[in-house]
Parts: sequence; C-alpha cells; structure tokens
Amino acid sequence: MHHHHLALAVACAAGAHVAHAQFGTGISPLLFPLLENVDSNDLFPVDTCGDGFQLEEATIDDMQRAMEAGALTSHQLVLCYLQRTYQTQEYTKSLLQFNPDAFAIAAERDAERAAGKVRGPLHGIPFTVKDNIATKDSLETTAGSYALQGSIVPRDAHVVARLREAGAVLQEQRRRGPRGKGPSLGLRQAWRTRPDKRQRQDGGKDVM
Repeated sequence: MHHHHLALAVACAAGAHVAHAQFGTGISPLLFPLLENVDSNDLFPVDTCGDGFQLEEATIDDMQRAMEAGALTSHQLVLCYLQRTYQTQEYTKSLLQFNPDAFAIAAERDAERAAGKVRGPLHGIPFTVKDNIATKDSLETTAGSYALQGSIVPRDAHVVARLREAGAVLQEQRRRGPRGKGPSLGLRQAWRTRPDKRQRQDGGKDVM
C-alpha cells in the first residue's frame, strides 16, 4: 500500500472513530476507487444512506420524501456526504473546510421536523459554498488568497442567509482559485492557499 493511501486510511479510521463517539453512527467509507470501473460511473461507488436510501443521483425532492417517510434524517445526510468526502478527497482535493457546526444544525432541523415544523423544500438539505461566499460561523472566508487567510466575516452573504432561513444545512466550503481568477495555461501560481497541486492551479473548479 502506498504511503498516501495508508495515511488516508488512518485519517478515515480516525474520522470514523470520532463520528461514532459523537454521533453514534460509524463511518465506513469505500476508501479507494475501483479501477476496474474506471470507464463507468462506478469508479467511486456510493453506499446507501440511512434506511437504504440511494444517495447517488437523488434529487432534493427524493431526499424530502425519504425524510418525511422516516427513512432518512438530515443528520444522516450530513454524515453520508462526509463519508463521500473521505472517499474522494485524496483524489479530488475539492474540500477546503468542513463546517464543525453542521451536525448540530442538522440535528436542530431534524428536531423541528419531528415537532411538525418544516420550513420548506430545503429543510434539512446539506449545501456547500465556494470560498468567496461569506459565512458567519466557524469557517474562514479567504477567496483562495493568502492575504485573507484567517478571515472571519461579520455576517452571512445574502444567499447563505436565505438558505439558512429555508432550513438548509451549510456543510462544507469548497476550494477555488484566488479571487475567482480563471486558469492560465502552463503558468505556476505561488500565492494560492491550500492548492491541491502546488505547481498548478485549477481555475477555481471543484468537485461536488
């Protein structure tokens, strides 16, 4: 096993232990891509979520119906998407920060649903933002720039505030290039924070 694969396995196991201790549900991700499926959509196979819910290709309406039927919770959705991140992060490097409040927020949305309060079609649905969209919480907002590293903003961006009001759960912040700059072919970019490959830039693209 390559050293980076071993490191990923250890990190995933540690994450599973913490998640199990805190939330009562273990994470057992499929750690590595199935190379025999390289030409298909099954390169990173997705396990079921909650009570047999098929997460891959599921729509928001599908998720809402499953939550209404008691086959899925917002807490389970956050956990399943975190599992998906563990599964693919070594290869995509798309995640920048996980919201440490995501599980608590999801539990609040589940409690509201149990009490008969559903805010709308986005209630309990996890979402991600790029690093240039302000979020007033534990996440930094740096726009991919070293100049803003450590920046904690005073308020949510309007779109984030509206999503929170609608009951959506901010789960993660995704990687982007500095200030939304597009790709410069063949050029190195030395000032980008936490790049996936330090000699290259990706033009601000990510993998959801």
